[in-house]
Amino acid sequence: MSKPIIFDIKNKKTIKPNNLNLEKQLQNIIEQNMESIFGVKFLASEYTFKDNVNGEGRIDSLGLDESNRPVVIEYKLSENKTVINQTLFYMDWLKDHKADFELLVLQKFGKDVKEKIEWVPRGICIAETFTKYDNGAVNQMNVDISLIQYYIYGENHELIAFESMNRIIHDNSNNSNQYNSYEHQTYSYIYNNLDATLKGLVDEISFRILNIAEDVSESELKYYKAFKTIKNFASLVLNKSKIKIYLNIDYNHDNMKDFNNIKDVKNKGHWGNGNIEISINNIDEFNSIFHFIKESYDIN
Repeated sequence: MSKPIIFDIKNKKTIKPNNLNLEKQLQNIIEQNMESIFGVKFLASEYTFKDNVNGEGRIDSLGLDESNRPVVIEYKLSENKTVINQTLFYMDWLKDHKADFELLVLQKFGKDVKEKIEWVPRGICIAETFTKYDNGAVNQMNVDISLIQYYIYGENHELIAFESMNRIIHDNSNNSNQYNSYEHQTYSYIYNNLDATLKGLVDEISFRILNIAEDVSESELKYYKAFKTIKNFASLVLNKSKIKIYLNIDYNHDNMKDFNNIKDVKNKGHWGNGNIEISINNIDEFNSIFHFIKESYDIN
């Protein structure tokens, strides 16, 4: 696939594409900007392990995403057939070595963050190109691995662009063992026990958000459903009588003051990710706020 053309309007010139010579260059760029680019907090680089079952391994980068899920990131300068299998292997290793990961989180971010880990690991593979066969393989495996292509521009590598190459629709709701005392508050439990009208509204909302664009993916976690491109932009939380949507945008008084169903929750705890909470009771309310969801998609 050819690289997208980037044109500098101010200086009226095309910025030439470039290449990285070393995989470590790509890794350094990502690790230094991981949260800004992917919404993932950097945890460790070149994490090595050795055990009797799996032998030796080295994870390029480890992180913790907005949903407090462990993230394995693997890099390849160009197309590589092993990067997906590598990532999958490391994700499985993490699930079998939770204590090791929890210790890293405890040392880096503290006890409060460590106790909120959502034990549903996900992977991010970053390479210059992926094939349709890579995409098909990930879809067939039904695993939460994002395939991200990168593009380098400028003589001094001053610009980098990313493109998500696959859509993830993955149900992780039964994989987490956290907060068992809240079993009747899980997303899947509440959804399955909704009345037909509210369940239909949830389905319509999910469908509309997922179809904002082809690069939108969804993951059902234990207590909410997350929608993302490269980063999360919306979360769907259910209770028995109401639907709540959380968006990763800040509360704007001028634009939102007339919406009685929108709250600023930037400094309040809640399931999902986002700084504003929108309560939805019917399709008209959803239609009236849909442009805010698109806004969150656009900036994330």
